[in-house]
Amino acid sequence: MLSRRQLLSGVLCGTAGYAVLPKLSMATSQYMQQWLFSACDNHEGQHFIYGWCAQQHKQWQIPVAQRCHGASCFGRYVVFAARRPGTVMYIVDRYSGELLYELEAKAGTHFFGHSVFSPDGHYLYVTESRFANTLKTKGVVGVYASDQQFSRVAELPVHGIGPHELQILPDGKTLVVAVGGILTHPQRGREKLNLDSMQSSVNYIDTATGELKGQVLAPAQKLSLRHLAVTNTGDIVVGAQSQDDELTAPLLFRHSINESNELLPFEADSWLWQQHNSYIASVAVSADGLIALATSPRGNLASLWDMRSGENLASYTLIDVAGVAYDDSQQAFLLSNGQGRLYQLSGKRDPKKGQYVALQPKSWRAPIKPRWDNHLTLHSQKG
Repeated sequence: MLSRRQLLSGVLCGTAGYAVLPKLSMATSQYMQQWLFSACDNHEGQHFIYGWCAQQHKQWQIPVAQRCHGASCFGRYVVFAARRPGTVMYIVDRYSGELLYELEAKAGTHFFGHSVFSPDGHYLYVTESRFANTLKTKGVVGVYASDQQFSRVAELPVHGIGPHELQILPDGKTLVVAVGGILTHPQRGREKLNLDSMQSSVNYIDTATGELKGQVLAPAQKLSLRHLAVTNTGDIVVGAQSQDDELTAPLLFRHSINESNELLPFEADSWLWQQHNSYIASVAVSADGLIALATSPRGNLASLWDMRSGENLASYTLIDVAGVAYDDSQQAFLLSNGQGRLYQLSGKRDPKKGQYVALQPKSWRAPIKPRWDNHLTLHSQKG
């Protein structure tokens, strides 16, 4: 674990020089196409959806009317849901960058910016809010059929207010949803209407029936659970955003639906949580499920964590870092920031000591120089 002095001095500052794009192995470059997707803005404040395949020297960008948020990918489709409380979802051909559909939210609902495909790609699950003129809202998951031009064909209850990111467990039948607990309403913009009574949780939902299969509450009343990742064994890591500036409690937690009735906090001194500045933007886990990474653009910080022990392994000062995804082909995390940089951070362990080896991130720019948004999606496919 880094000392406080090491962290504050910065392992890698966002003003450092760039490294070249890391070379892929022969097997990877010959058979694997790795696509990177993200929402981004240019320096004039215009909004885009961007796709890039470094191996094939292909890139595309689509101008859109509003800032976008999260994405999901299956096969040829990339899906971006508009940022809360947005009402537009874009369906894009991932190879060509052709905008296939621009879909409006169902009347009386809005999107929360995240979606996930079913394992077979037939359905897209989207976190939404159903609202009334009385400032009452209800969290739901909209179900869209990919073979019906992404028509909305069903709705599942979330059993809470303000659902944000969602994933599917390895059983292929259970959604896990980070329910933020914060009441918002389109009539009041992004104003938070229930901070004194909010209740955040992680909810497990049966995709067939909408049944609540499990629920764990946030350990503090003003912690809003927002973003999560799932390992191949079904363990989850979930990041929080504190609505109480005086709170220095953990912002990152582990959970397994079959093992615990409460969220297990990752362990660090209070000063390290203070460095995250009450905000986790994105989380990801390594392919082996042993290492988690969390980003905090407000704290200019990326932090690595041991999924088994809950210990902090290393922390890095990276200016405005937010997006993160795990690149299995490189056995490394890929991160993005608001200054247009991408970082590669190895997620390897010393085979003799069984410990994580903290390495300095490599930095480079994509062919464009955007301001990357909060989330980053990688999609690999042989071709």
